Amino acid sequence: MRLIAIGAAYAVMFRGLPEAVICFFGDGAVNQGTFHESLNMAALWKLPVLFVCENNHYQIGIHRHSAVTEVHKRAFAYAISAAKVDGMDVEAIYNHARQALAQIRAGQGPQLLEFETYRYRGHSMADPGVYRPPGEVAAYKAQDPIAAQMRELELHYPDAETLHALGLDSTESLGGRYVEHGHLDTGGLKDLEAEISREVEDAVQYAQTSSEPTLDDARSALRPHWLHQALI
Repeated sequence: MRLIAIGAAYAVMFRGLPEAVICFFGDGAVNQGTFHESLNMAALWKLPVLFVCENNHYQIGIHRHSAVTEVHKRAFAYAISAAKVDGMDVEAIYNHARQALAQIRAGQGPQLLEFETYRYRGHSMADPGVYRPPGEVAAYKAQDPIAAQMRELELHYPDAETLHALGLDSTESLGGRYVEHGHLDTGGLKDLEAEISREVEDAVQYAQTSSEPTLDDARSALRPHWLHQALI
């Protein structure tokens, strides 16, 4: 994956595009040879790539077979700027990623971020995760960043009745202005609302009755147009 990322980054640099490649991997991948090869090549060519290590600290035996256990420090050997970030803090992730991408797009070469995080389930469907204490899993779930942000939003976001009382319904406000300025009468406005509702309902029905997308559909949707043309 990292070699693919630096290949894509080389294409971005070669074409002079204002883009950057982000490559995600886990802590279990940092002792593979391709990790060091990719960092060295990216630094040597100053490729526009951001390496992101999602470190959940459950790589098998890192303390037994690695002299440097903090992943971000390994990037220093290749003169790559790197930082360790609290991967359970949404705002910290956003701010560090934005800063790193800005430096990459400014031509300062690759960057590496190590996000210290946690996974609530086993490594795969075949991994029941019994090697982790239940209390540890429960403690991390209690500080889940997404749940914390949702609680924060619920505390500050007004309910539907409050919004209606404030008159912040943009659809209702726009319809009222159309009627006021003579673009529509009340009947025409109701017909327009009914037409919109039918269109939304048709879209929902289509989504619910359509077959599940395939991996080919996902690849086609995510592949940049220039890359698609290059592969053809």
